[in-house]
Amino acid sequence: LNAVAVRAVPGKWDVYGFLRDVMVNFRLEPEVSVVTLHYLERFHELSGIALTPDNWRRLVITAMMLASKVWNDESFENIEFAQLCPLYTIDEINTFERIFLKSVGYNMSMK
Repeated sequence: LNAVAVRAVPGKWDVYGFLRDVMVNFRLEPEVSVVTLHYLERFHELSGIALTPDNWRRLVITAMMLASKVWNDESFENIEFAQLCPLYTIDEINTFERIFLKSVGYNMSMK
């Protein structure tokens, strides 16, 4: 029997667990997680792109990376994110960041 793996849209606990693990590994402040969720919501509203089984990790990482840069005066640089999160190369992380920023109109403010 060949079992076909069904990949589901991530639930809130999937996103929470992944975000928590990254936050702990990067030693980021709890406020960064709140800003991350705000950025994910803004990205979805402005781009129309929802979290899917294929994109959710890279969107969460990108939103968290940008949230960290906005929240912290001395944030990690993209190369450090690539080293601490080996899921993606530095080139991929740079591309994710450019696409995310363009999709939200470069608006990283919190209102």
